[in-house]
Amino acid sequence: AAAFASTSRAALAAVQPGIAAHERWRARIGTLCQHLAMAPARLRATRRIHPTPALRATDMASLARLLDCGAVPSLERLDLSGKSLGDEGVRPVLDALARGACPLLRALGLGHDELGDASCVALAAMAAHPARARLEALDLSQNALSGSGVAALAGALARGGLPRLKSLQLYHTHLDTVGVEAVAESGKRGLRALESLSLHGNSFATAGVDALADALRGGAFPQLKRLVLPGQHWQHGGVKAACEAREALCVDMRG
Repeated sequence: AAAFASTSRAALAAVQPGIAAHERWRARIGTLCQHLAMAPARLRATRRIHPTPALRATDMASLARLLDCGAVPSLERLDLSGKSLGDEGVRPVLDALARGACPLLRALGLGHDELGDASCVALAAMAAHPARARLEALDLSQNALSGSGVAALAGALARGGLPRLKSLQLYHTHLDTVGVEAVAESGKRGLRALESLSLHGNSFATAGVDALADALRGGAFPQLKRLVLPGQHWQHGGVKAACEAREALCVDMRG
């Protein structure tokens, strides 16, 4: 009996760390589901995740783990906009998507999330995965992105990443001339399905609009129907000419 008791205690001691880890994981998932305003039982069937304002960067590792393990197989729209998650906050989720999680995902919202160039690099890796071929909408608006960061993402798009992307939101992102030129270049070789491109609220030079106009005249963005540019470029002759040459294209100007 003494030997059995000793063996039982040893076995219990061996499994206790695993039990404790499982309980911690259950607690984290419980907190995450509260911030997602969703019962755990609904995860497998949900098509959209739009978290409550309570969502924090600390929740992202738990969300990424759920995505990685296929716990949300029907997800089509993931909107993390306006949560001020930062580059480190969104990185686990972007890494999960770069590994092919959520193959049905069609829309990804990361607007107003205090993102920078590190997220652009992570998005470039994500865009290269074949599972992202279904993505149709990407919102990066109201983040602080440099030309080099946008160029990294644009390079992935030029190489065929996100082939079904229809909407790309880059307004109010501190986008500079280098970034706009990179976006224009990506339209020459990729983004064949893009219908809407928003670049307003940025202070890039005329050279950036020149690059866009040249790309459009050369056949870039063949499906583009709506291009939104900063108001200071409303008299750009090249853009007007491109619009006239492509009847389906409407150019809007905003601040």
